[in-house]
Amino acid sequence: MVTDFVNEYNGYLRLSEDEIRRREETDPTIPLLAREVIEIGESHEGYFTSDKFCLQVAKAARIASFKYSIEEYNVVWVFDQAKIHVSYDSDALIASRMNVNPGGQQPVMRTSSYMVHGAPQRMTKPDGTPKGLKLVLEEGGVDTQNETGGHDCEIK
Repeated sequence: MVTDFVNEYNGYLRLSEDEIRRREETDPTIPLLAREVIEIGESHEGYFTSDKFCLQVAKAARIASFKYSIEEYNVVWVFDQAKIHVSYDSDALIASRMNVNPGGQQPVMRTSSYMVHGAPQRMTKPDGTPKGLKLVLEEGGVDTQNETGGHDCEIK
């Protein structure tokens, strides 16, 4: 798989020969080009994850900041809506990642900014076990049991 950044003025985001010479004199750690070539699959380098994408964006940003003076250029990054470009931290508060009940395979999520009983709501029990969606909702005042014992949520 090949992934790269394109510059509207001169094609792929890379240093010119003059910029390479200047790079050697100022900062030889600046990457020469933003392109990444990855051997996809479990037996190779794995898959193109959001972490790999973020590393590539950082690499491209270093190149762009070396190439383009902030006084002369506005650098604009445009990404499509590919799933890899829409990433969240591993501890992001995303309900679809939660189990209904505590524990299991759900990730440990960060403490919420939502206040419950005067304090930010924690997403784990005191022993560190992830709470689960039902317990989080109940702590927030949501009735998770309907009259037939189902799980229709109703705000108290």
